[in-house]
Amino acid sequence: MKYCWMVVAVLSVLSVAEPARACRCGAPDRGFVIPEGDKLPANAAGLPWQGWPRQVENFEVVELTATGELPQSVKLLAVTRQSPASRVWPVVIVSVEGGLQPGASYRFRVVADETKRVIGARKEAVVTVSQNSVVAPSEVSLTVGPLEHRSTKISAGGSCSESTNTARRELSLELPGLDDAAKNSLFYLTLVDGKPWRVRSSICSPDALGPTWKGLGKDLLFSLCPESPRRGLKSGSSSIEMLAILPGTDLVIRSEQISVNFECQPPSDSP
Repeated sequence: MKYCWMVVAVLSVLSVAEPARACRCGAPDRGFVIPEGDKLPANAAGLPWQGWPRQVENFEVVELTATGELPQSVKLLAVTRQSPASRVWPVVIVSVEGGLQPGASYRFRVVADETKRVIGARKEAVVTVSQNSVVAPSEVSLTVGPLEHRSTKISAGGSCSESTNTARRELSLELPGLDDAAKNSLFYLTLVDGKPWRVRSSICSPDALGPTWKGLGKDLLFSLCPESPRRGLKSGSSSIEMLAILPGTDLVIRSEQISVNFECQPPSDSP
């Protein structure tokens, strides 16, 4: 009888114990990088693709016309090696021989036989090419917000994300003269002391392609408080610059470099 009671007691403890909550993520949100509005500028090299496969025979592009579909000869382009983007975005550019034609509409599709696994949720895209090209503005401005001492949600192991104390600043890149189709087709990248700044709010958040983790032409930089040698920026002064890149081309729009600091707030009992 004593043994039975011990078993019951153990089962009771197990029934009320909190279940372990490990970080679990769904399938990667990959595929064609489709700009908002489904429009590409006239000087776009093609449509970026993130994922697998990456062979030219695994893609199909047709021009959509009033009389039907015109198959295109597909070619793949790498993100230009002269750009810092080549170290950041694992994409290829799906294009066509002769280039995309202004005013035309195209359907991009990834195809794979039974032996090849397609990794990408966005396996098809229909886009229209604008009559206008992206031209670098004569004046580009980078606005850096005031230093804030606030909690910031960032990716973390175990629970996927965590909120931690930070010294942070908001960034905003102004590109006067560019229409929405142009802005939506650009990839934005912040450089801190010459190195790409890439952050996610959760391990399960998709790696931002095009916009940063805070949107088109915006970003949020921070230093952890207390400072961490592995995450966030170093406290003190850093040189900040933001780029806007048309992937697959040599067009790189650069802001001015601005020196800012990310000092943590001193303890309340400090003199």
